[in-house]
Amino acid sequence: LTSSVLAQLTSGPCSRRTSIVLSEIHYHPPSEAPVNREFIELYNSSPISVDLSGWKLRGDADFVFPDGTRLEGKQFLIVAADPSLFADENVTALGPWSGTLSNGGGRARLRKASGGIVLDTNYQDNNRWPAAADGAGHSLILKYPSYGESRREAWAASYNYGGSPGAFDPVATDSLDQIIISEILANNGEGQ
Repeated sequence: LTSSVLAQLTSGPCSRRTSIVLSEIHYHPPSEAPVNREFIELYNSSPISVDLSGWKLRGDADFVFPDGTRLEGKQFLIVAADPSLFADENVTALGPWSGTLSNGGGRARLRKASGGIVLDTNYQDNNRWPAAADGAGHSLILKYPSYGESRREAWAASYNYGGSPGAFDPVATDSLDQIIISEILANNGEGQ
């Protein structure tokens, strides 16, 4: 697709507690992808830098941000199970974390150094959540941050296969890209 067909979605704040956003979760990479291709992306929706020293990702993946970690304004930060897998993509990734993101639904929680919960989401793999993020190669993106990170309606499947780590997820602007197959009726051979 050409750049005229795609627009970028700017992720805004989803909470009054912080300008940091859990903007993308790649919890169930496809079977042909490296096993540890899981990542969580943070985005600073403010123009002001945030010191993440001592902040923690908790839930299925546990990670403590090292001293001196800053997330500059309007920038992304990736935390990955295996950060070396992102070296070829010109993406700086922190990690590794301990644990693994559950393929059957799980939790991603961001805590300040003081322990206070800043962001918390329980992603799921049921039919109300984007199916393309459940092993089909796409990630979950926070498409509608105004709903808040804990609501299913806020999340969508990434446009790109493999997600868009360290960048805004493109949004299809061509009406043909918006077609979704919602039901298939299989012929079971009866009545023929």
